[in-house]
Amino acid sequence: MIDDWLVDSRRQQRTPSRGKRKRNAAGRAESSELFLSSTPLPQCARVVLPPGTPLGRFKILAELGHGAGSAVFMAEDLVRHERVALKIIDIGPWGAQAQAQLLRREMRLHALLADHRYVVQAHDLHEVAYGGSVLLILSMEFADGGSFRQWLVDHRSDPDYRRTEGLRLFKEACCGVSTLHDAGIIHRDLKPENFEIVRGVLKVADLELARGPVGTRGRGAGGADEIPGPVGTLEYMSPEQIRGVPAAQLDARTDIYALSIILYELVDPDGARPFRGTDAQLRFSHLRGPAPMLSGIAPTIAEAIVRGLQKNAADRQQDVQEFVDSLEGRLRDRPDLRVRTAELWTRARECARKGKLNGALCHCRELLALHPEHVEGKRLLAELEERYLQAGRLYGMVEHDMGSRGVLASVALIREATTLFPEHAAGQTLLHQLRSKALEYAQCMRHARNALERGYLDAALSELQKAQRLNPGAPHPAQLIEAISRVRDQIHWVHGYIDQSLSDGKRGRARRLTDALDRYVARSRPMLVDRAARGGT
Repeated sequence: MIDDWLVDSRRQQRTPSRGKRKRNAAGRAESSELFLSSTPLPQCARVVLPPGTPLGRFKILAELGHGAGSAVFMAEDLVRHERVALKIIDIGPWGAQAQAQLLRREMRLHALLADHRYVVQAHDLHEVAYGGSVLLILSMEFADGGSFRQWLVDHRSDPDYRRTEGLRLFKEACCGVSTLHDAGIIHRDLKPENFEIVRGVLKVADLELARGPVGTRGRGAGGADEIPGPVGTLEYMSPEQIRGVPAAQLDARTDIYALSIILYELVDPDGARPFRGTDAQLRFSHLRGPAPMLSGIAPTIAEAIVRGLQKNAADRQQDVQEFVDSLEGRLRDRPDLRVRTAELWTRARECARKGKLNGALCHCRELLALHPEHVEGKRLLAELEERYLQAGRLYGMVEHDMGSRGVLASVALIREATTLFPEHAAGQTLLHQLRSKALEYAQCMRHARNALERGYLDAALSELQKAQRLNPGAPHPAQLIEAISRVRDQIHWVHGYIDQSLSDGKRGRARRLTDALDRYVARSRPMLVDRAARGGT
C-alpha cells in the first residue's frame, strides 16, 4: 500500500535542485526545526539552614530540596500557627539578583489567581537578615503528601491503583492547570515533580518558569519576555518549545502536551514515559516520533493521550476542559467526529504518500482511537508498525555490530532501514555515529599519507591500524599495512647487510647497498603515498 503511494507521489513531484535551501523574505536560510536546549537559570550560592534556625516569624524544621540557587525548607509559621514551605534565596551583596527577580515574579503570578483549590498557594514574601546577608523568602502551602513524582514511584508496581486513584488525582491537577490558563498563565514546565499533594488534593506548584499574561511588563505579573528562550524539562517539552517558538505565542496547548505525557506515565503498566533516550533522541521524538499506542486501557484515555501528543498544536485538545472531556469520553458522541475521522484518514494517506511515515502513524492511531473499526486505517497502521519494527531490527544489527562491521556495510543496512521507515528515531543517532567514524577514518588515512610523504613508516602504520579498527571492512588499510610492512622489512634487511659490510671493512659494497636502498625507497614512497590517497577517499 505505502510503496505504491510513494511511487505515485514521486512521479508527480519535481526534484528540487541540489544545494538550494528555503529562504525567508530577508534572504536568510531557514531551518524547519531548531534543536534548542532549555535556557539555563542563573546560579547562586545555596542557602544552608540547620533545623531550629529562627528566621523572623519562621522556625526552620527541615530542608525539603534545592535547585538553581534556591532552597526549599519546611518551617513553622509562628503567626499562622501552621507548617509552611519556604523557598529561600540569598539576595545579599553576593547573592543572585536574577533569581530574586524570578521569585518576586512568581509571587506576582500567584496574586493573579482568585482560586487556589488546585494550585499551591503562595502566602507572602519576606526579606530577613541572616548571617550578615539578606534572605528573600516565599512562604507557601506545605505539601504534606509530597510530590506526584514520589506518589508515582511509591505505586509503580500497582498499575490498577494508578489508573483509579491516580486518575482521580490527575483530574485535580488538570483543574489547577485550567485555573492558571484562566488567569492567562502558561506553566511551561509541567511534570510530576511540579504537582504536590496538599491534604489529599493534587495541586499545581512552582510557577518560577511560567509565562505570565501576554502584554504585562515590568512591575506587573511578569511579561512573556522576562525569561528569554525555551524553558522547561526536555522529557515533557512540547514540539513548539523545542523549536524555540517565542513565549508570547505559546498557549494552553503547550501545557496539554505535557499533561498528555504525564497521563501516559500514569497509566502505562511500567510507569514509563512515551519518549525516552538521549537528549538528541528526545528532541527528535518530540518533533517527529509517534507516541507508542497503549493497549489494555480505556479507549477514551488512549484517545486523549494520542490527541494531546500531536506535533501540531492545532490537532490537540484546544483547552484543558476539552482534554478532560475527551479523557472521560464526553466527546465520543459528538456529530463532528465523523468529519474528524475523514480528515484524519485523508491526512494519514497523504503523509504515507509523501514518505512522512511518523505523521501517518500518528494520524492512524488518533483515527483508530476515535473509530476502532476503521478497516483501511487498521490495515495501514499494521503495515506502518511492521515497517517500524523491521527498520528497528536493522538499526539494532548496525548498533550491535558497530565495532566489527565496516562503515560501508553499516551504511547499506541503514539505507535499507531508511527505505522502510525514513524517520525512525534510532536512525538519527546511528547516522551521527557513522558520520563521526567516517570522518575519523578519513583523518587517519590523511595522517598516514602525510607520514608516508615524510618517510615516517612507523607513524603511518600506527595511523593505518587506527583506521582499520574504525572501519574493519575497508580493504585499503589492510593492503597498505601489508605493503608498508614489506617495504620496512626490506629496509631492515638491507640495513643489516650494510652494517655487516661495514664491520667487515667492505666499504664499497656498503656504498652500493646504500645506493640501491635509496633507489628502492625513492620508488616505493610515491607508490605508498598514492595508495594511501586512494584509500582515504
